[in-house]
Amino acid sequence: WDSQVIRFFLLQSHYRSTTDFSEDALEAAETGLKNLYSMISTIEKAENGSGESFDIEGFKSSFEKVMNDDFNSAKAIAVVFEKLKEIRKLINDQKTPSNIEEVKSVIKTVVDDVLGIWPQENAGGNEELTKGLVELLIEIRKEARDNKNFALSDKVRDDLKELGVQLMDGKEGTSFEID
Repeated sequence: WDSQVIRFFLLQSHYRSTTDFSEDALEAAETGLKNLYSMISTIEKAENGSGESFDIEGFKSSFEKVMNDDFNSAKAIAVVFEKLKEIRKLINDQKTPSNIEEVKSVIKTVVDDVLGIWPQENAGGNEELTKGLVELLIEIRKEARDNKNFALSDKVRDDLKELGVQLMDGKEGTSFEID
């Protein structure tokens, strides 16, 4: 198991409680961590918007309150998920908070510096190459769709999915996430 998955798994339970260490529990932690990373990715890509400022102080206060409650990391993760979902919804609804850069900074502090579960960079150093190749395939898929070659378009999407690349079609075009 990846070290980040194990760390996330351990943070999901209070240090004084018994931990149910099993394959199913680790798989659930892996799924939760992927969801967290997906939300972080969406937020990191956002640029300053014209929406109302997000309540950063409320976020920090809620997080600090549960952490000060006997280092309750399980509740802290719940607070992080709740707030990130709120922020992602604002972004998806085209209401990106005007203080999104400050929000990103607080998220980085909470998730990385405090919890230590920030998404790790690609250790192989091929991130730019991978991104470029996926973007090339997305462009080929778009051309296939424009030419009504839906079989090729579907094949590109399905083959990328098998490789762990999730395509998301939206108003602004197609974006992707790598599992």
